[in-house]
Amino acid sequence: VLGSKPAGSVTFFDGPNVLGAPVPVVDGKASLVTTVLSAGQHAITARYLDDSNSIGSVSNSVQQTILASTSLSLQSNADKVALGAPVDLMAKVSNAGVNNGLDGTVSFLDGGTLLGSADLIDGKASLSLVDLGIGTHAISAVYSGNSSNNISTSVANVRVEVLARSEVALTINPAVGGRSQVRTLTAAITSEPATKAKGSVNFYSGAKLLNST
Repeated sequence: VLGSKPAGSVTFFDGPNVLGAPVPVVDGKASLVTTVLSAGQHAITARYLDDSNSIGSVSNSVQQTILASTSLSLQSNADKVALGAPVDLMAKVSNAGVNNGLDGTVSFLDGGTLLGSADLIDGKASLSLVDLGIGTHAISAVYSGNSSNNISTSVANVRVEVLARSEVALTINPAVGGRSQVRTLTAAITSEPATKAKGSVNFYSGAKLLNST
């Protein structure tokens, strides 16, 4: 506030609306801290009231943009897949019902590695992957934000475990024999890429479980 030893107070406005109580002028200045501005555009002005030394005045208008807070949820079509199988990621962004455009992009990350990005359409973005390597992947998503909405990151990671593909080849020895004939069933497991198979094998005759080893 300029003038001859200005005193008095300053009232701040958001358009026609008063922001808080009048603030006393100290050393020619008055400041107000507020958290009441809603998401959107605001034209802020300050009005200095007359005092015994100075005539009142109104400041220029300062434009202030408040971004709407957003939240991002992330889902996957599977938590365990074979190598080369598609993994479909779906991100959903919301902005607590604020009536403004939700557009922009969503980036999908595996740790610190960018997997890809997708445009946000009707609050949703999706990405399909077929090239995740063997192992466990902690996937997250980040919304870029726009001129009306703030950026956000998925609250929780999606964990996807990629396993080697496997095939089982079954042989029976002897292949032909009587009912009481003792037969040896052998299951040979191969995987791609080649790994040492672990776990168990169940042998069935139709739907009947014969044995597990």
